[in-house]
Amino acid sequence: MSVMAFNLNSLINYQFSVVIMSFRIQINDQPVKYCVACDVFHPFTKEFWQIRNADKQYGVCKAVKKEYGQSERGKSTRKKYKQSDKGKAAVQKYKQSDNGKIVSKKEKQRNWDRRMINSSKSTDKKIERYEEGGYLTREYLKNCMRVQQEKCFHCGGPMVFGEGINRSTNGGAATVERMNNDLGHFCCNCVLIHNRCQWVNHPLNH
Repeated sequence: MSVMAFNLNSLINYQFSVVIMSFRIQINDQPVKYCVACDVFHPFTKEFWQIRNADKQYGVCKAVKKEYGQSERGKSTRKKYKQSDKGKAAVQKYKQSDNGKIVSKKEKQRNWDRRMINSSKSTDKKIERYEEGGYLTREYLKNCMRVQQEKCFHCGGPMVFGEGINRSTNGGAATVERMNNDLGHFCCNCVLIHNRCQWVNHPLNH
């Protein structure tokens, strides 16, 4: 069914059976919910609403929340909340929940390039070969992935990365390789290869 948005003033032009459910109704058997900010009824689906808030009498749709979150006022409000005792407690509680752990894991997998850089930086700092200038960046790694056509630099096989890929155990997952082991993880010194290629050819190389 196509996406529909119904204005309050135009509802009288439709033939429908109405079931009042806290500003939720049904139009031709399709559940819709009223957004107080948009002044329209949006289809009651995950595309438009955070379903967990369905029982709230008043509500705003995802688009409005996203726009507010990206505004300066929204960013300031969110920052103040996170810094408050209540906000810190809420964040910590969520991180310890089953859903929070799953979301955190998926986020780390999606940000494979950032995790790769942080791990490389930590290793280089421990053995004092880290320097700021020319160090790995997310832009370089993504460009490297594009230039290599998502294939391992050593064996030419396809690499996997992103959500759902455990880089610690998946032999086909992408990892960064230093061409010259005497140097750190600098852009001019790094390519992307399979985990398995690093395990076999350079078991001690990180």
